[in-house]
Amino acid sequence: MKLTLRRTLVLFDHYATTPAASFSQKAFIDMIMMKWYKPAAFLLAIFCCTFCLHAQCLSGDCTNGEGKFNFGYAVYTGQFKNELPDGKGTMDYGEGEKYTGNFIKGKENGFGVLTHKNGLQEEVEYSNGNIVRKQTVIVLGGNIKVEGCTQGDCINGFGIVDFTSGNHYEGNFVNGTRQGKGRFVFAEGNVFEGEFADNLPVQGTYTYKKERTSFTGTFYIDGSPKTGVYDYSSNQSKVEVRDNQIVKVINPNADALDAATAAEQNKKYTTCIACSGKGVTTSTSTYSYTTPGTYTMSQFGQGRIYQSNPQTHTSTGRTFYNVCSKCKGKGKI
Repeated sequence: MKLTLRRTLVLFDHYATTPAASFSQKAFIDMIMMKWYKPAAFLLAIFCCTFCLHAQCLSGDCTNGEGKFNFGYAVYTGQFKNELPDGKGTMDYGEGEKYTGNFIKGKENGFGVLTHKNGLQEEVEYSNGNIVRKQTVIVLGGNIKVEGCTQGDCINGFGIVDFTSGNHYEGNFVNGTRQGKGRFVFAEGNVFEGEFADNLPVQGTYTYKKERTSFTGTFYIDGSPKTGVYDYSSNQSKVEVRDNQIVKVINPNADALDAATAAEQNKKYTTCIACSGKGVTTSTSTYSYTTPGTYTMSQFGQGRIYQSNPQTHTSTGRTFYNVCSKCKGKGKI
């Protein structure tokens, strides 16, 4: 495996923050990074050259696979991606100090166990190389004590642990780690129930309380969903994923609407005879009036002499348009 500039810088940054680095080593690095020492570039070059002499792949595939690599300050055994620790592995700093857990792009990310020189172990959660949560597991004289164990056998059996963070676990333990069936309740209300391995969820159901959603399936080593089904209780829909990629969506409400639309489109209709397919019918108002006739009186008293007869006149008024009551305005039935 080649020690690229990218790898050198990433691991140089990691080396400056590793618990195995001594005060003098950190001070030396600080002088370079903070420019307290004028020939910083020269010293950095010396450091990198020395680092290159010690860094080497000891076995396996240290590029994209599983291998063992000596970084000089520590020996890493585990999964690699793009020449950096990525996946599950162990960084052994020597003298009994090591971290076992998840790595992403050369830095600790996710859950793992940090072992100190005095035998003290801590269950930790990292984010981009920084510890964001830890829970002590004490190993002294061959005896293991799981901090927070309130009931049962939290070493090799069934037990209950209440964490200071407010999280709660009840389930099986092997050598003080969560192993086998268990139920983990997070302080915010989310719940995982299923199979654990090395303290990590591997298969089961994770319920998201606020979103009213659950995921049932397998999980990546960082705890994120991998392959399975999301169940959305709010609209009864389901989303199937494989390797975190959507492969199928099931939505009964949407399916019912699509079915109704398809049935409507495929339905055979005939033209409504009541409105001739127009969807509306018309009606008009009419009114009429009669004009009287004209007449004169005979000069000899013989009666009236009509000059014109009465006439009746009929006119058409306003036209009204109405929705056809037979086809409901569709023009077809």
